[in-house]
Amino acid sequence: MVSCFNSAKMMMMMMMMLLLMSSTTLLGHPTKDIHHNAKEELKPIIDLLRLNISVPSQEFDDVKHLAQGSKKCGRLFFCKVHKLLVNQSHDPLQEIARYLRAYNDAKQFQCKDIEDQLGPNGNFIRLPLLQNYLTNCIHYRMMHGSLGSTNVPPRDHSTVVAIDSKVTQKHVYVG
Repeated sequence: MVSCFNSAKMMMMMMMMLLLMSSTTLLGHPTKDIHHNAKEELKPIIDLLRLNISVPSQEFDDVKHLAQGSKKCGRLFFCKVHKLLVNQSHDPLQEIARYLRAYNDAKQFQCKDIEDQLGPNGNFIRLPLLQNYLTNCIHYRMMHGSLGSTNVPPRDHSTVVAIDSKVTQKHVYVG
């Protein structure tokens, strides 16, 4: 009876030490929620977009199709907006382009690989609408998490299901 009590006590002590070590590790290296990176990387752009930027009568390629729909606010959108702003002569727009490039690089978007998809589409918008799309997409990324690297292979979204000792594979679509 005494040895059973001692082994249970020893087991509890080991579990407490493991818990304490895990807690200490987490305190030393705090984990970030999935939205933290997007907020930190995109917040300076939001601050710049709040400025009253005036570019008289300049038109930009329309990005509505990249800012809305099923694939809204993805890597094509951020690469395209960077491409539109990178050669602008106005300081706030250059600064936004610099932050967008840093964001795209951090996400490993490889914008050069998709240049053919970023060409002109024949529709044009003015800067306030472009700013609106960019603001909305940044808020979307902050709410739904940052886009991951495009170099990471897609996850296998299949699940193994056992039914009456038969193992079948069920594919689950994740959009």
